[in-house]
Amino acid sequence: MRLLLLFALCFAAANLLAEEWYLISETELRSIEQYKATSKTNKQIWLSQVQQLKGRAESLQQESEHLNQQLLQERETMRKLTLSFEQLETARLTQFASQQEAIAELKQAVADKSVEAETYKGKAALRLVSIISLLGALAGYIVFRVLRIIPV
Repeated sequence: MRLLLLFALCFAAANLLAEEWYLISETELRSIEQYKATSKTNKQIWLSQVQQLKGRAESLQQESEHLNQQLLQERETMRKLTLSFEQLETARLTQFASQQEAIAELKQAVADKSVEAETYKGKAALRLVSIISLLGALAGYIVFRVLRIIPV
């Protein structure tokens, strides 16, 4: 019986110690409730921030897609403009070369005409000298004939 009484006493003491361990003071309870309320508020704030960040992320994703599309369009435009510029530059160089060729041909024609003019000028001077000489000879012949007719 003593053993039973000792066992009962140990059980009661353990039970009392266990109850003390699980007892929470009012201050601790308020602290826990305040922590719970703060945690709930923080959770709501964080959820709100998460929603805002999701919305911002979606907006940035759409903006990124739009900017990527614009970049692709600008690259295509740049490629077309570069190709067009190269074609125009090739055409301009071809035209320049043909104009240079035409200028060279015209210069050659002018040089040929100058040589031809000098040749004609020389021939004309020779003809003039020949005509003057013939006229002088004719005048001399006439004078000689006239003087021969009139004996002195």
